[in-house]
Amino acid sequence: MKQRSEELTGEWFFSEKMDVYVNRSEESFGMSYHSHDFYEIAYVAEGKGYHHVGSETLPVSKGDLFVLPVGVSHVFRPSDAKNHGLIVYNCLFREEMLNTMALLADKSLISEEMFYFIETLRRPEWFKMVDQYGELDYLFRQMHYEYNRRDDPHMPLMLFAQFLQLLARIDRMRLAEPHHRGNGAEQLDEVLDYMNRNLGENITLHALAAKSGLSERHLHRLLKAHTEQSFTAYLQHARIERSCQLLATTSMKLSCVAEQVGYQDLGSFSRIFKRIIGCPPGQFRKRSRS
Repeated sequence: MKQRSEELTGEWFFSEKMDVYVNRSEESFGMSYHSHDFYEIAYVAEGKGYHHVGSETLPVSKGDLFVLPVGVSHVFRPSDAKNHGLIVYNCLFREEMLNTMALLADKSLISEEMFYFIETLRRPEWFKMVDQYGELDYLFRQMHYEYNRRDDPHMPLMLFAQFLQLLARIDRMRLAEPHHRGNGAEQLDEVLDYMNRNLGENITLHALAAKSGLSERHLHRLLKAHTEQSFTAYLQHARIERSCQLLATTSMKLSCVAEQVGYQDLGSFSRIFKRIIGCPPGQFRKRSRS
């Protein structure tokens, strides 16, 4: 039977100046099953218990870390009511923090790998990791200590820096796992293969991003890094290259060749062909056959 879930809102936790909230809680049976309109990173610091997340119930112990997107229902429970002993740090943050990370990526202040990880946080799936060497325990304690220094004018900057470090450390752990998702190279290969097999279709960056599971911004970055061309330029060159093959090996009318590679207007096809190849398509066909 599906459990009733309370919805928590960010206005209960965040202030106008702070898009991050950090607490340390001893879990009990008093906390209700809940979802929220913000993101959460939960870290088990002490004890054992269970995490009811989505439709799953997972045993948890020291070092377990969960990254929870917006809308996922969950609750931690200790092993039993008499001996709580389940201590969890919670780092809550708004969407604005991810937008700030994206701005840092635009200025090349964070790596492509880090940007990809930040984009994966926007996905609706939660995931679990294990801090095998206890690297995050001290960082969460620092963040909790810093968050409670409300009267210190340096607190917001210090907490922001620690939040960046937290994401970087989690991403480093993710990349160290043998089954990690990678930085998008596999998805890019699939995108390029799809484009080359469907050049006659209406191909858009938005549709490719949805198909690959990547954001449009990250997919465009990957394309540019791999091909040294923008999405539009790569698509045009791929279409014109295919048209050259058709012109040289078939007797198709120019209008049919244009349609085969995704151009419904012969004039547009001819202009782009001449700009890239240096001569009109008809002249190219004569040259190739001579």
